[in-house]
Amino acid sequence: MNKNKISVVILAAGKGSRMKSAKAKVLHTICGKEMLYHIIKASREISDDITVVVAHQKEAVMTSMNSYFNDINFVVQDDINFPGTGGAMKNISAKNEKVLVLNGDMPLISAKALDGFLRSSSDIVMSIFDLPNPDGYGRVIIENAEVKKIVEQKDASDL
Repeated sequence: MNKNKISVVILAAGKGSRMKSAKAKVLHTICGKEMLYHIIKASREISDDITVVVAHQKEAVMTSMNSYFNDINFVVQDDINFPGTGGAMKNISAKNEKVLVLNGDMPLISAKALDGFLRSSSDIVMSIFDLPNPDGYGRVIIENAEVKKIVEQKDASDL
């Protein structure tokens, strides 16, 4: 894997409301390390340009990750004026043309799985999953095998 051909942006700004915890979702531990740690570790295997977008408990998230890594870029999202994924990406300055955007709550992702996204020749590649009850999640509206729009949870019905 060539680390110089892709930038990785990890979205870690959310509150994690579904977890019903005062702690930022990405700081919950799995196997003794924060969720975000595992994602950054896998991302570092494919890229040397990693940016983590923070907002909720940003100081705690940055302090925690800086205790493990010294080469991570942080961008603070203005989640009041520019919420959601679009707002998170607003001030990103990736050094590579190809950018992989990951959610901060995917601690089981592996570098091998991430490499699969890089092999695509498409301009945009999106990974989605289907749930019997999508309550609590945004929706990706697909028509005729094309993504038509992404709807945030607060704006979604039973789409």
